[in-house]
Amino acid sequence: MPSNPKTSMTAPRPRPGLLVQIALLLVVLAVEFFLFDTHASRAQAKVYPRWNDQIQYLTESYTGYEYARAHGLATGLWHTLIKPSAQGTLHDFAAVIAFTLAGPSRNAALALNMLALIAWQAALFFAIARRKQSLALAWAAAALPLCLSGPWQNAPGSAIDFRLDHLAMCALGVTSAAALMVDRFRSRRWSLAFGTAVGITLLTRFLTGAYFVLIFAALLTWILRGDEKKLRTINLALAAAVAAAMAAPIFWLNREWVWNYYYIGHYFGPESAIRDPHFDLGQSVAFVWANFGERQLGSFFGWLAALGTAALVIGAFFATSTPKQTPASAASRRGWWTLGAVFLLVPALILTLHQQKSEVVLGALAPGAIVLIIAAWAALLCRCTLRWLPSVFAAAVVIAAGWKF
Repeated sequence: MPSNPKTSMTAPRPRPGLLVQIALLLVVLAVEFFLFDTHASRAQAKVYPRWNDQIQYLTESYTGYEYARAHGLATGLWHTLIKPSAQGTLHDFAAVIAFTLAGPSRNAALALNMLALIAWQAALFFAIARRKQSLALAWAAAALPLCLSGPWQNAPGSAIDFRLDHLAMCALGVTSAAALMVDRFRSRRWSLAFGTAVGITLLTRFLTGAYFVLIFAALLTWILRGDEKKLRTINLALAAAVAAAMAAPIFWLNREWVWNYYYIGHYFGPESAIRDPHFDLGQSVAFVWANFGERQLGSFFGWLAALGTAALVIGAFFATSTPKQTPASAASRRGWWTLGAVFLLVPALILTLHQQKSEVVLGALAPGAIVLIIAAWAALLCRCTLRWLPSVFAAAVVIAAGWKF
């Protein structure tokens, strides 16, 4: 019998195997959250915050919660968005929600740090899985944020420090994962999703606006040097418009605070004189990359990336045939190299040229590094025809990440 045209045009249902994998991922992420929350409640939340920035953001969160109790949740959340701020406005917005659900505590605030990292992991898994890449690669990609050194140190900017550096890194991670889904900005729907992620990142930390000005300029240059320029440029412009619509009103309300803190304070105020080490260009480059590699990535991350890549190179070397792939998927995957380089090098350039130096903010480079590793692994997995290797590879990466965590 001929097939029903309406039935044949229906969108394909998710693969049963994919649904099982997603369910398993949710279980793994829940276990991660439970372990982190248990550790934080026993070892961190009971002691006085060690770093001054954390005290500021906790105070803002508790103040927002008290305002919400007095005036209602919706009014309290709106107040956190429009109150004067120089650094960002979503930390206390999210904290008010967390305090409403779990009660006001430092443990609930620290839980937001882990939820942000889990969102980054889930975004990476979804970005790889929906592009019809190997589910093994999706698992390996989702495990990579756990392998970073920065979040697990007993130091400022880590996952046990409620401040904007960790939250901004994770927000940039989600945004970079969204960039993997735009299909070189040929997909309008995912371009709008990318713009939404950019807007959330901007509101999480205002400083990321400096990154995104150059990121969008770099992406536009990339588009204009390729094919389908009109379609891709329009989608990039729509992404920028969505981000601007979300963030511009809040930036305008806080324009004087941002100007005084980031421009006057960082370049002409007493804080600038205290925190400026007077590095030349070579010293600045060495500071950024040495501290990023040692403090934010760590030796464990480096060894895992190197050994994982070596294993896939060997697997590709013993390939018995050339795997079939469509030109569109190959071009999209090649675009991941560009996206990774942009998300890595743009923050690195800005932090190198900035006269103040802090190793805490260098986590902003981590999402780009992870995207580059994913791009390398994707290229190698597509050359490998050993059926058992992707599953074994993913299992090894996940186990290593779990051990590190």
